[in-house]
Amino acid sequence: MSTTIPVPCDSQPASAVFSADGSDPRLVQFLEQWKSGKLWHKDAPRSLTKGWANLEEQQAWKRWAKYLSARSDGPLDEYQHGKSDPLDWGLPGGESPLAEVIAWRSSLDAMLKKATNGKPNAKLESLLAETLHDLQEGPSASPHALKAVVLAYRLPALASYLEPAMWWACTAVLLNLVAESANVSSEALEPEPVLVASLLAGELPLVLSVVLSELQPLRSLRDAARKSLSEVLIATTDGEGLIDATLLPAMPMLVASWTRSRAIGEELKKNCWSSEAETQYEWMVRQIIRLSRSSGMPVFTAEPLVAWPAGVLDTALELAGDDEDDTAAAARLAKVLPSIDGDYDEEDLPEPCVESEWSTLAVLATGWENSSCRVTVDYSRPQLGIEIETAGRVLMSGAWETKLSFAGKKLEPVEQWEQQCWHSDDECDFLDLVLEYTSGVRLERQLLLGKEDGFLLVHDVLHGPAQPAGEWQYCSNMPLFGGVTFAGEEETRDGRLLDVKGNARATVMPLALSEWRIEKRFGELSMEKHSLQLTQSARSTRLSCPLWFDLRSRRASRPRTWRQLTVAESLKVVPAEVAAGYRVQVGDAQWLSYRSLAPKANRTVLGQNTAAEMLLGRFYRTGEFAEILAVDPA
Repeated sequence: MSTTIPVPCDSQPASAVFSADGSDPRLVQFLEQWKSGKLWHKDAPRSLTKGWANLEEQQAWKRWAKYLSARSDGPLDEYQHGKSDPLDWGLPGGESPLAEVIAWRSSLDAMLKKATNGKPNAKLESLLAETLHDLQEGPSASPHALKAVVLAYRLPALASYLEPAMWWACTAVLLNLVAESANVSSEALEPEPVLVASLLAGELPLVLSVVLSELQPLRSLRDAARKSLSEVLIATTDGEGLIDATLLPAMPMLVASWTRSRAIGEELKKNCWSSEAETQYEWMVRQIIRLSRSSGMPVFTAEPLVAWPAGVLDTALELAGDDEDDTAAAARLAKVLPSIDGDYDEEDLPEPCVESEWSTLAVLATGWENSSCRVTVDYSRPQLGIEIETAGRVLMSGAWETKLSFAGKKLEPVEQWEQQCWHSDDECDFLDLVLEYTSGVRLERQLLLGKEDGFLLVHDVLHGPAQPAGEWQYCSNMPLFGGVTFAGEEETRDGRLLDVKGNARATVMPLALSEWRIEKRFGELSMEKHSLQLTQSARSTRLSCPLWFDLRSRRASRPRTWRQLTVAESLKVVPAEVAAGYRVQVGDAQWLSYRSLAPKANRTVLGQNTAAEMLLGRFYRTGEFAEILAVDPA
């Protein structure tokens, strides 16, 4: 397949293209215009363009190569924090195709370092010939797109070590990729197409317009690059810088590309994107900190990244962070960010939690510090993603699988998760979601993080057809992270979450099941295939399936117990398919959890009279009840 680029010549139609093959007459015409000096931008230095038309071809190339190699700084040299190269920011380790780009970039830079200035290098040309072939013949994929970006940054340095034909071939191929990127659509918010579009239609033309700004056809790419970068940044964020949850797998590389572009934009009169996009990027800086583990790795990351967050987040904070962003970074990431010290005032910290219906993403958090409890929820797909971190240790991360059947029929989701309620205050963060299934079944999933008490209540409620009752089979598999295991108690149905050293980091109680194993209850809490599995079954129209996580490891050794409570309405006990109440006790601390499954009514549970759909609170030693959250019926 021949490589084509737009003809940068006023005498040709804007849509005309030509091959990178030096024999193509249109490329010959392009190079003739360069030799004659007709392609210089008006701001090209006089020392470069003076007497250009009178130079012999070899003289012209030598002057051009010498001019490019004489540049003391590249566009990212100022932002190279530590040993990481900005072009490695956000890349995965291991043996993935993207990780191979690091090895390729390292080989390219090593050859440049060893090459003799002014002399073509055969090994370097061989590597680039293979690269150009891959870029032309290969798919429009993120590894190829990133190689193209790397090559663009290295074009000035390469001029002194390549034959003119090879250097112009590199430039032609890159320009053609920019032209072809107009056909790359990022309308579908999926990681790969959005990343490719951002690299090829945004960062690549921006880099070319800066590193070869003396050439009018390349400098003119800047406006299109600004437009593309603005569009992709605005299209992928919620208005407050929070990225769409479906893009979380590509978030590190996207942020890396946008931060490199923003660093370049710092030296441009019009920046690298629109003012609206700049606002999104400024907001994004804080969102990236929110979506970071205490280790600095992004949430839901299975393997460590090569260069993250050091470098990229240091640069983002320098370019677009404000005082609250710096304070949040100091509280959460001071140990992994070279530019941040650990001194901060707690009163200056912004809210640690966030929720966005648009992004289908929520972070429930007790604080920014490493000692805090944090729950990240990705509800962009039916198989909801969850990550739980406490005291700097990730306990769960990944896809939360839920299997349901009713009246002998296996159920499947028919819609996406819908957010019904989000609430955040000093006491708790609360997220209420609903998902529709086949056979008219509805799953309501509530997550409540107690900020002062350090617990997480995860409560699933299944709603079936009004009549008749059917047999429910419920199976929830929450993904344990790394070497975390669940150790069930011998005599009771609760257990502890243990780290790789066997230390208890949290305890878990299945509130709808009998505490003692000798008592029959239709369900079990266990570890299955590295997941925390809760199973329940019952014959009813509705089913309550709660799990209580005590996330304070210091309480793991304290006695704990729970009971299902009697709920009364108009002096009559109501069945569990109408309303459910639970008492939870750990040491001296006690809590009440109540949930109405049927339509609203005034009911009594454990001495508390309520018409709320959901009620949760703590009991003090005096017997006084303090409400943490009450949710009224819609």
